[in-house]
Amino acid sequence: MDLLQCERGDSLSLHNPDWRIYTNDTNYPPQMIGSEAEVDNSLINSGSVIYGSVKESVISRNVLVQQESSINQSVIHPNVTIGKNVCLHRVVVMEDTVIPEGMVIQAQDEPVVINNEKLSEMQIVK
Repeated sequence: MDLLQCERGDSLSLHNPDWRIYTNDTNYPPQMIGSEAEVDNSLINSGSVIYGSVKESVISRNVLVQQESSINQSVIHPNVTIGKNVCLHRVVVMEDTVIPEGMVIQAQDEPVVINNEKLSEMQIVK
C-alpha cells in the first residue's frame, strides 16, 4: 500500500530510475477497465478486468471485479473473482478466491484476510 503514497511526496516511488524492479512477464493481456468503472489511486495489474469501483487498492494479475462492486483500501491477490454488488473495505483477498454476489466485508482497524475457506464459514453463519 506504500506504493500508493508516492505521489503524496513520500520517498517510495516506482518512477525512480535508480531503483529498478525486475519481474517475470505473466503473458496476460493488459488490464481492461470498463467504460463505467471507476479507478482512483490504485495499482491494477495485467490480465485484470474492472467493471466496478476500485479506490486506494492493489489489484494483482487476472482479477475480475464485476459491475456495481466497490473495492476500497484493499489488496486483491491473483486469480480472484469478485461478483456483482460486492463491497470490500480494508480486506486482503487471498489467491484463487471467489467472492459471491452481494457480499459485504468491511474492517475498521486491521484488515480482514479472506480466502475460500473463510468465506464458506461466513456463509454458514448467515
